[in-house]
Amino acid sequence: MPVLGRTKKDVLSEFRKSELLNAARAVFGKKGFHDASIEEIAEMAEVAKGTVYLYYKSKNDLYLEALRFGIGSLVNPVRPAASVSASASRLTATRNGQT
Repeated sequence: MPVLGRTKKDVLSEFRKSELLNAARAVFGKKGFHDASIEEIAEMAEVAKGTVYLYYKSKNDLYLEALRFGIGSLVNPVRPAASVSASASRLTATRNGQT
């Protein structure tokens, strides 16, 4: 039975992807892309190697997702402050007749 529009399968899938992503970030961070293996990532996430491929097509796809996550975690906290700063700059320019 769906809860808030999400099924048990959706929740499990989201959890599994999160676990795989955390394991991948740890392994890639320690070993780098070339020396990391899907086997190590699966072992750290406590899943079978084939499970990794259910969620990610390749080591490259998993690496890119890990990068997106890392970049997002750096950018997202800064984004609201940057938006406020840009709005303040536009307001100052408007007040000074620089539109």
